[in-house]
Amino acid sequence: MRLVDPIIAELEQEAESTRRVLERIPEDRLSWRPHPKSMSLGQLALHIATTPGGVAQIAVLDTMERPGADRPEPKNKREVLEALGQSLSSAMDVKIAESEASISAPEQARPKESPNEPPAELTPAASLTRSSEMGERV
Repeated sequence: MRLVDPIIAELEQEAESTRRVLERIPEDRLSWRPHPKSMSLGQLALHIATTPGGVAQIAVLDTMERPGADRPEPKNKREVLEALGQSLSSAMDVKIAESEASISAPEQARPKESPNEPPAELTPAASLTRSSEMGERV
């Protein structure tokens, strides 16, 4: 079993719940906004659908530009569900590539870790990625 397998299994489990929620969005209400300054229901759904892939890609970057505030409006629910599938596929590809890269990276000496401290190899980006992908609060 690879080190990344439990993370992928958890991502797939969370994806099932996310898919069920997105499937229940009324298609005739995609443009509904609770407030004029709010995103529409469709924009929020698309944001949720694309989060796993986006977070995984951000985690492997050293730097990134701030994303624009322009949020696309989905035409229908099928577009949201397809975006979720693409996002999950992208997240899994990134995680597998990241795992394989870390396995093939040369070992480095690290200071002895205290049981009360996080592991030295857990970078803030990696912890943010895992927390965001798994729905945990940061």
